[in-house]
Amino acid sequence: MVLDAVGSEIWSFTDLVKLIAEAVGRRPKLIHVQPDVALFLANLAGKMVGDIMLTREEIMALMANLLASSQAPPAQCFSASG
Repeated sequence: MVLDAVGSEIWSFTDLVKLIAEAVGRRPKLIHVQPDVALFLANLAGKMVGDIMLTREEIMALMANLLASSQAPPAQCFSASG
């Protein structure tokens, strides 16, 4: 079974990172790089913390806009903006 985790907003990846950073009290320095560079840097960071930070499949899904739902939001949504 596949269920959409939908809401009324559609966030860009940059906006989502900024929203999470604000929620945890951080001010990230964001740079835009090619997907292969992002994967390399994520793998490097992952090795430092002993975790997988980002996969090639996740990058491809982000680039193909597969992480946005085509379904209407449910009757009740909880918004990050209040």
